[in-house]
Amino acid sequence: MDALITALLGAALALGLIAVVRRRGTRSEMVVYACGLSVAAGLYVLFAVAYVSPHWLMLETAGFLLFTGFAWLGFRRSTSLLAAGWAFHVAWDVLLHGPQGAPYPPEWYPEVCVGFDLVLAAYIFRWLDGHRV
Repeated sequence: MDALITALLGAALALGLIAVVRRRGTRSEMVVYACGLSVAAGLYVLFAVAYVSPHWLMLETAGFLLFTGFAWLGFRRSTSLLAAGWAFHVAWDVLLHGPQGAPYPPEWYPEVCVGFDLVLAAYIFRWLDGHRV
């Protein structure tokens, strides 16, 4: 599948999530988006486990801890940190899991993540950052 189409699918999924979660209120949104960032990073750990590579598993575990830190700090301190975590996850998707990167995630996953992550980062920066939670 074309990378742009796959990224647009990710963006559409993010918009769908936002539409559903928005009805619950700002604090509930923050919980979902913070947990979602940890889950997005955690899936790469699962892919690395299936690939059975200690090197990649250590790297993905470090990424999981990093993004979980962004999620926790973003939820507890500043929505800007949560948005930054989602934006930084785009770099993780592209640089580590792009065409010449890690051999284990499904080809479509990083591409879907890019669209999903960008939409959530932009949404959090634009709308939620004005609401201290």
